[in-house]
Amino acid sequence: NRVRLAILISPKPGLSADDCRSYWLNTHSEVFSSIAIVKRNLLNYEQMSSLTLYRGYVGDDPEIRASSVHGHGCLEAETMEKIAEVFHDQEYHHRIVV
Repeated sequence: NRVRLAILISPKPGLSADDCRSYWLNTHSEVFSSIAIVKRNLLNYEQMSSLTLYRGYVGDDPEIRASSVHGHGCLEAETMEKIAEVFHDQEYHHRIVV
């Protein structure tokens, strides 16, 4: 048995879309995947950049407004409780929720 949780990511207030995209594409997965409880509890972690995909379809057309969602994450574990433990973990809060 496995469960999955999909998460939508938007920039923090004060963080530009470009900085958000850069962090999401170049840094986040490495930091997140290095957290001990993530290694213990998750069977799989995937992330995608919505903005990159979006621009691939519509280009930089100023008439089309991009979504405020800049990324998607998908966490997979044996139970929802194991996923919840990740979000309650001190290391997670120290390294991700800053």
